[in-house]
Amino acid sequence: MISVLKTGDSELPGNSKLSELKLKINDRKYLNNAIDRIASVLSCRLVEAHGVTGNSAEFMVQ
Repeated sequence: MISVLKTGDSELPGNSKLSELKLKINDRKYLNNAIDRIASVLSCRLVEAHGVTGNSAEFMVQ
């Protein structure tokens, strides 16, 4: 059976996007910013899920 998928880097579609992502994942500043953003979004979602408004942390003692 002949494989249709070629494995050479230059022949894969989206190779430039993959290269861009590899560079980003090795950039500490980018990675730290991404982690901070994920933490921020998760925190907001948790607060929304508990119906907390304002800066109160009442949901933590429930």
